[in-house]
Amino acid sequence: MKGELVGLNTFILSDSGGSQGLGFAIPGALIQMAYPKLREYGHLHRGEIGLLLQTITPTLARGLGLAQDWGAMISDVSPGSPAEAAGLRAQDIVLTMDGAAVDGFPRVAFHLFTHSAGDKIRFKVRRGTDLFTTDVTVAERPHDFDRLSDLVDPEKSLIAKLGVLGVDITEATADMAASLRNQSGVIVVGHTKNESDGADAGLQTADTIHGLNGRPVSSMAQLRTALDALVGRSPVVLEVERNGQTVFLAFELE
Repeated sequence: MKGELVGLNTFILSDSGGSQGLGFAIPGALIQMAYPKLREYGHLHRGEIGLLLQTITPTLARGLGLAQDWGAMISDVSPGSPAEAAGLRAQDIVLTMDGAAVDGFPRVAFHLFTHSAGDKIRFKVRRGTDLFTTDVTVAERPHDFDRLSDLVDPEKSLIAKLGVLGVDITEATADMAASLRNQSGVIVVGHTKNESDGADAGLQTADTIHGLNGRPVSSMAQLRTALDALVGRSPVVLEVERNGQTVFLAFELE
């Protein structure tokens, strides 16, 4: 019998160390949406429609004269956004999305998260005493990493001994890598098609290499030179920034 993915456990709180206790999981619907994008791009490509929502409280409802004191209200619509083009306005109360009743902000956020660019979402809102229904087309949210990928040159970006493609952090790319803790190094933007090429370094797309065997790495040229100086079976330890944290990847050069 073929099973259906319900969720993926992230961690468990347990006094015994076993499976009895309080568990936390990611819903299966999010995994099914995210997995193909992570495989293709190395990060999530998220959609956006240009709305800011907030939970309606009794005080908010009284102050604005809203027709209900619960649910989710649109507090802002970004100029030029899909939401504005669809006619949605601030202070609209979201009643349903694609026919599903909305009773609070979390349901709206979850529904939006499971949609990709190009999808259409049907909103039914309450505007004063009137009801308004419209379709909003989800747009692709710009991702700084995609802009870095555009700079890849198949020849200049290849780091053959690691089996990856990379780009330097320079003045031209600094704004795209503004979230990095260390603004120097080499950003991994892809892998070679032949997975047998290069050592199995454990590098992931969007990793930033800051050091090799305890020495700083500030450029592609410096990284290649350091790798070329090593003989076969030499130990290699890469200092890598991944998701804002430092990890050390250790392996032997082939």
